[in-house]
Amino acid sequence: MKMTDAVRQAIAHFPELARLHELANTEVWTFVPVVADGEVIEVRGARAWRTGWADAFLVRYVTDAMALRVAPKGGVVWHTDGSLVEVVDSLIDLPLPGTPGAPHLITGHSSLLWTPGHDPKAAVWGA
Repeated sequence: MKMTDAVRQAIAHFPELARLHELANTEVWTFVPVVADGEVIEVRGARAWRTGWADAFLVRYVTDAMALRVAPKGGVVWHTDGSLVEVVDSLIDLPLPGTPGAPHLITGHSSLLWTPGHDPKAAVWGA
C-alpha cells in the first residue's frame, strides 16, 4: 500500500494502523474502506491464495478487529478477533495454506466473506 497523505494522517491519528499498512506491504491484500455518512466506519481486507484458500480481515476500530481463513470449498478453518494489532500479528504469524502447522480442519461457516445479495456486516456485526 502506497504511503499517501491520507495513510499518513490515518496512522498519525491511530498509530496502530501502521500494522495494517505493513501487512498490505508484505502480502497481496486488497483493502476496502466502508463509508457511511462521509465517515469510514470499517475497513475490510481480503487475500485470495492460488490454491483456493482465502483470508479475510475486518476492522472497525483499533480495539475491534477480526480475521478468518476459509477453505477452498468453504468453511472457516481459523478465526481470531481482538485489537487491530493483535489480529494483524495473528495474520502475519498464520502459516501459509498447505504448509506444516496451517489450519485445515473446518470449524464453522462464515458470512464474513461477501457474496452477491448478502450483507456480511449484518451477519457478523449484527448491523
